Formats: sequence, C-alpha cells, structure tokens
Amino acid sequence: MAEDEGKDPDPIEFEAELRRYRHADPFVPFDIILTSGGRVSVRDPDALAFTCNAVIYGDPRRGIGIYRKNQVVGFHVLEPSN
Repeated sequence: MAEDEGKDPDPIEFEAELRRYRHADPFVPFDIILTSGGRVSVRDPDALAFTCNAVIYGDPRRGIGIYRKNQVVGFHVLEPSN
C-alpha cells in the first residue's frame, strides 16, 4: 500500500484563497458557497472581512451576514466583465 493511499488530499485553505480573490487587481466578483447550498455574492471586496472563526460580508440589500468558516465549502469566481 502506498504511503499516501487512503489519505485525504490536502485541504484547500479557503481563507487564503478568498483573501487572494478579495485583493485581486482588478477585482472579479465571486460567490462563496455554503454547506446549506446557499451562496453569498461578493461584489464589494471592501465589505468582506475575516475573524478567526468566521467570514463576514456586508451586503447593502441584505445586511451583514456572518458565516462560520466550517460553513464554507467553496467559492465560484465569476467571469470578469469587459
């Protein structure tokens, strides 16, 4: 049996990836995908913040959302508009 066989792949560091997309120049909007299947549409990078256990996003229409990091399962980067 190979040493790596049966091991889970290295986890993606979601916070590091989210920070990278938040600071991209130019910024490209993205959606944070939650374990519930819901999505948080990040359209303003300055409205996104992180704590040690949560991702916080302030949406002008929906208010402030606080999502535990264990609720984040992925993200989807939208196509840049030209």
